[in-house]
Amino acid sequence: RERLRRRLHRSLEVWKRHHHPPALPDAQTYIAVADAVWFNFGKSKQRYTCFVILLRPVETEWGYPVVVYLRRGRESKTTWATAFSRIPSKIKSRITALIADGHTGIMHIALERGWHFQWCHAHMKRKVFELRGVRALPARSLRQKITKLVYRFLETPREQAASACLRRLRYLFKLPQCPKSLPSRLSGVIKRGHLLRTYRAVPELNLPVTTNSVEQINNQISGRYGAMHGLRSAKALRY
Repeated sequence: RERLRRRLHRSLEVWKRHHHPPALPDAQTYIAVADAVWFNFGKSKQRYTCFVILLRPVETEWGYPVVVYLRRGRESKTTWATAFSRIPSKIKSRITALIADGHTGIMHIALERGWHFQWCHAHMKRKVFELRGVRALPARSLRQKITKLVYRFLETPREQAASACLRRLRYLFKLPQCPKSLPSRLSGVIKRGHLLRTYRAVPELNLPVTTNSVEQINNQISGRYGAMHGLRSAKALRY
């Protein structure tokens, strides 16, 4: 067993020397796409989070992984700031927009740095899907109306129609028969809805509306972790 372990490690070292991450093309401006995936280690189930950031030149459709950073702890503004600090300053100064989920920490980082922020539609749609009432839940008809309004707000190209959707949502949220979970969990659509429609405000950047590209990388990481039937330590996963 020990001989096999050493042989595998030597083989991996040779592979790593000959397989480097794709180089980031030089560009005047970049779009960042960011997401995180977490793991628990040990008997105490210590949380570790892997932060992944892709950069894409504005004029292309290809993203390049520039940060894959595993550290102890959960997502927060501080941990995301540390992840972004791993991008060279001359590259980071060219970022013009960020696509991410609704985590307030990463949202504030983008706004503080003057980046356009596009809130991921897929995350919002998943949340709406959980609440829409496909089963016999209270106020099922109202839940379905709200679902349609949120989807229309996300996708309509007309700002006037989007504003009408928000007005209607505010009205429905105030109805006595509206379950409290709906205005509570969907309050971001009302308070920060403009961040869900950034892609319409700056069409010249050709912003994606989801973090699917970086989630695909996270799925690969999780898939390899699962194929190894778990690991004993964060050090082994980082390696």
